[in-house]
Amino acid sequence: MTTTLLVFVGGAANADEPSVGAQAISAIAAVAPHVLSSTQAVPPTSSKDTTLSLGGSDEPVTVPADAQDGVTLGGVAQTKLIVGLPNASQASTADTAQGVATYDNNNGSSTTLVVKTDGSVQIATVIQDRNAPTLYEYSLGTPEGIELKPGPDGGVVVSDPTGQPIAAISAPWAKDATGANVPTRFRIQGTSLVQEVDHIGYAYPIIADPQILYFWWGQAVKFTKAETKSIGNATSDAGAVAIVCGLLPAALAVACGAASWLAVAYWIGPFRRAAAHGNCGQLNQPYVGVIIGGPLTWQSYEVSC
Repeated sequence: MTTTLLVFVGGAANADEPSVGAQAISAIAAVAPHVLSSTQAVPPTSSKDTTLSLGGSDEPVTVPADAQDGVTLGGVAQTKLIVGLPNASQASTADTAQGVATYDNNNGSSTTLVVKTDGSVQIATVIQDRNAPTLYEYSLGTPEGIELKPGPDGGVVVSDPTGQPIAAISAPWAKDATGANVPTRFRIQGTSLVQEVDHIGYAYPIIADPQILYFWWGQAVKFTKAETKSIGNATSDAGAVAIVCGLLPAALAVACGAASWLAVAYWIGPFRRAAAHGNCGQLNQPYVGVIIGGPLTWQSYEVSC
């Protein structure tokens, strides 16, 4: 594991006082150093947006100079996802002198955006004192619209209007300056995700961090017309899922068979449409980090044979 940091070269109001970005990086490094491992460095300029790649894919992630513009993930072959940053309306322009983008929220907190080499994005909130907010809202959106659903581990699954997952947000966590866990949770409000951090009474600074996994391309299994017809003509979604799992390569079939059919029934609609139109079904398994994600991340499509 490596940490990519650039030496601070300026930007503080007082020469004897480190910038908010430098303070944030110092706090994160002391409390949660894993956040800063395997990062993609943002060039040390705050005058314009910066575009990096999501892991080894061609899908971009745009780090904004202005926090109000939000973080944009993907948009080439995959759905574009825009993540709004908390307290963006009052935040200062990005401080990128440390190799990551930090926004001073001017309310006792700051937001640090970390783009990882594994294709994930971490958004670390540094809570500096008891006067900082306890609620941090992340608005999420795509041009087509989205739906947020609770995940099984306290995280959240982001789906498009057809029910296909396009991203996942890991369960929230927060730690104080001593390394103690701070109570925190997610609350879904429409298409916004609010992280609540009960930080009063803990040692400052406190780090709170959602991690976003954007499902960029992995591998695909294309089913023949006959296989698609057998799936589409199944008398129940449970039966259709069983047929899909039985036709997958062995490594994927094991994971597929372990999943609840109710959790992956959204696969079947495109197969039924494909069967009705004389087309083929395809099941995409996107990468999550450097491995193929679990069945809840897989996406089905109607394609020509």
